[in-house]
Amino acid sequence: MKRYPSRRPNILSLILSFLGTISIFWLAFLSITDDELKNECYFKTTAVISDVIYDSDSKSYYPEFTYTYNGEEHIIVSKISSPKLKHKKGKTVEFYIDPQNLNKHYCPSESNINTGFLFFFGFGIVLLAGSIIHLMIYISTLKQGPYKKFTLF
Repeated sequence: MKRYPSRRPNILSLILSFLGTISIFWLAFLSITDDELKNECYFKTTAVISDVIYDSDSKSYYPEFTYTYNGEEHIIVSKISSPKLKHKKGKTVEFYIDPQNLNKHYCPSESNINTGFLFFFGFGIVLLAGSIIHLMIYISTLKQGPYKKFTLF
């Protein structure tokens, strides 16, 4: 006995669509928050990485920046972590701050968007494209009926 395609939604397409969409929106969100920081933090200065703090709970490294604004020295620990030790103590980096909120900063060397995030963006595009192709094949087999030869278009 021949089996015919069911008319219920295909679970593989739904999973691929969901994962692809989540990956794309995640990167878009990180990109937007990075752009917001760039716009808000307009005062350019330099900072020295005064320390690199290791958090054993998250197994991540957080750089601590020391910078001077209006003759006063300020110390701030980054909110962006790295699983590997990327920053070296004593290194001078380009640094932008928001003069209205000295705790808000942007450091181009510690951007949210790195190779890993771009990989996930590409992965999301591939998953989304795969789910669309899979759905097109599924719909095509439903339209053709049980005894017709398969064609995509």
